[in-house]
Amino acid sequence: MKFKKILSAAIAGAMLTTASTTIFSAGKAEMPFKDVESGAWFYEPIKQIYDKGYMEGVEKDRFSPDGGLTRAQFVTILCRMSGGEQKITNRFKDVPSDRWYSGYVGWAESSGVVDGMTPNTFAPDKPMTRQEM
Repeated sequence: MKFKKILSAAIAGAMLTTASTTIFSAGKAEMPFKDVESGAWFYEPIKQIYDKGYMEGVEKDRFSPDGGLTRAQFVTILCRMSGGEQKITNRFKDVPSDRWYSGYVGWAESSGVVDGMTPNTFAPDKPMTRQEM
């Protein structure tokens, strides 16, 4: 039941911000993003997920609030929000072990959160749709 609440929160947060992410870390006091102004409607939700360390941005000074979310980014957010442990997977030929998202994809697969697009591919860079979420 707890995981369903975490998953629901992650989906709501991802849909609300529709933000791209590649790097994740915790405990930031000020957001460095030039594209997230304090008066914007999405400022507070982005600040909350940034402060909690779920998402950091697509670059050091850019969050891309109008950008999409890839499958790799989505499973990374879910893993971080659930406190999951990264795991290596050899199932997907398009998830090299040296990519930033490999352990997150492995966690998602081993947790039963996701399947691949085919038995051997995950499509980590494919944009995530609301339907897929």
